[in-house]
Amino acid sequence: MTVAAPAQPTALYAQAPAIAPLAHPRRCYFQLMVKALLRGKVKMTLRYGYKLAKFAHDYGAAWHDLGKNLEKVGHLSKAEGAYRQAIAQEPSLTWAHYALGKLWHRRSQEDEGRSQLWRQLALDAYQQVTQLAPDFFWGWQDLAEELERNGSWEEAILAFEQAEEIQPRNPWPAHHRGHCLREIGQWEPAIAAYKKSIDLKPDFPWNYVAMGEILEEQYRWTEASDAYRQAIAIDSKLPNLSQKLIQSLAQQTDITLEQALQSYRQSVQGDLDEQLQGDFLALNGTLDDPEQYQTVGDRLLDLNRPDEAIAYYKLVLGLDPNSAEGAKGLSKARQQLATQSAQIP
Repeated sequence: MTVAAPAQPTALYAQAPAIAPLAHPRRCYFQLMVKALLRGKVKMTLRYGYKLAKFAHDYGAAWHDLGKNLEKVGHLSKAEGAYRQAIAQEPSLTWAHYALGKLWHRRSQEDEGRSQLWRQLALDAYQQVTQLAPDFFWGWQDLAEELERNGSWEEAILAFEQAEEIQPRNPWPAHHRGHCLREIGQWEPAIAAYKKSIDLKPDFPWNYVAMGEILEEQYRWTEASDAYRQAIAIDSKLPNLSQKLIQSLAQQTDITLEQALQSYRQSVQGDLDEQLQGDFLALNGTLDDPEQYQTVGDRLLDLNRPDEAIAYYKLVLGLDPNSAEGAKGLSKARQQLATQSAQIP
């Protein structure tokens, strides 16, 4: 299925802010040569010299190439001027339109005050790319992602589908399409999209995280827990991931709290900070059990947080004054705290 890109106005990018044309493009290459030489980049200096010698004012590709080199060293306004000149010379030069789209997207992230203007310009550029090169994967992918950022979910889905037709083995269109489908409440198609992306790139954890969140929204806690476990197995340091797992496990009515904690600790094995989350969950479920306070105290002591551990050991002894483990933990915590205080200059 081919998505028809909206027609462009007669004057391309008429809404783009005025920008000074590059009057001396060869001088730009000379300046690039000097900077490269001062940095000891001899090969790069020679490459710029070759491009300087070959530069032609009436050749769109030469202007596009100059723009790419200027953009690499952070001269964005000059690069934009070069891209616009490339299009003025060759209006059908796909790469110049695509480069403008990428540059305007970058500006949308850096210039919050006019981000909507830059986003619209990026959209216009990507739409132009898809018209000029309908089989260019990244034209459709970047167009779709820009539509996604704008919240145009249905249009983005169609563009992602077009990208998938061009590169069926690329996992990114399906991943993004899953997000768009989720936003419009199409849960099962969204899950199917994430599963397709997983088949193509099984080591990308965000597919599992997104799928877990969808399953949570449908109260499918067991499946959500499985998805979060798979994400943790790939990258246990993703933000809030362990909390998502423990919450989904705690919601399951067909397993006991102890079974949920055991499953959780197996998933975050070796990470004491994350295991502490499970300890707190167990404590909240049994506030009158001194063993749970003991567990939290021991974990805090392992994490070198004796001042917090002391409070939990005192609660242990408050519930069970004869607890040998509580007294032992309190003594160790006080010794560790004293050692820390002595090390402070």
